[in-house]
Amino acid sequence: MSQQPSLKTILYCIGCAYLLSFLGGCSSPNRNSSVSYGNKIQITPSNPLRRGATENLCEIFRDNPNWFLDAHYSYRRWGTPIAVQLAFVYQESKFVADASPKTSVTIFSNKNTSALGYAQALNGTWEDYVRSTGNTQAHRSNMHDALDFIGWYNNNANMKLGLKGNQVRELYLAYHEGIKGYSLGTYNDKTWLMTVADQVQARAITYDKQLRTCSNEIIAMLK
Repeated sequence: MSQQPSLKTILYCIGCAYLLSFLGGCSSPNRNSSVSYGNKIQITPSNPLRRGATENLCEIFRDNPNWFLDAHYSYRRWGTPIAVQLAFVYQESKFVADASPKTSVTIFSNKNTSALGYAQALNGTWEDYVRSTGNTQAHRSNMHDALDFIGWYNNNANMKLGLKGNQVRELYLAYHEGIKGYSLGTYNDKTWLMTVADQVQARAITYDKQLRTCSNEIIAMLK
């Protein structure tokens, strides 16, 4: 796994304000959490989130504050906003570390695909990531590596297709179809996929609004 920056460096980069403004005009929602839980649910590697937490990015980071550092590291390195990264993870794996189409309900209908982990990265694409970054210890079931992979892939989409970090719908289509597939427009006949891409974009907007209300709290948890 590649080395993460120190907490001091992260906090210096973030300051007291949330840095992301990937979609203009996002208003701040009610600051009260929209998710409530029982008090005896244990957070474990196999069960990293409390029931219902996936609907609120603040709750996700309250359960796993280090994921905020992982996402911010990927954001600083590759440019994909934090909320976009986590919206991709939600769609691909619902935050199940060892998710695969053979064991989980995902958007993939091909049960023979090699997609695996938080980011549902294919074997070949993951190998390209490892070669490109030198992250030879990377694992698809590790959130730090999965978020770095998402950032790396979207950076490639930016360089090869000109897609920006705020073009969430288009980035997701390129993520699903592959950069070549996207350039050929293979998604045009897949109305279901375009619907999914719209949902990913909507979730990214929601996650961004939520994170704006709690970023200082998450930073304080990490001190």
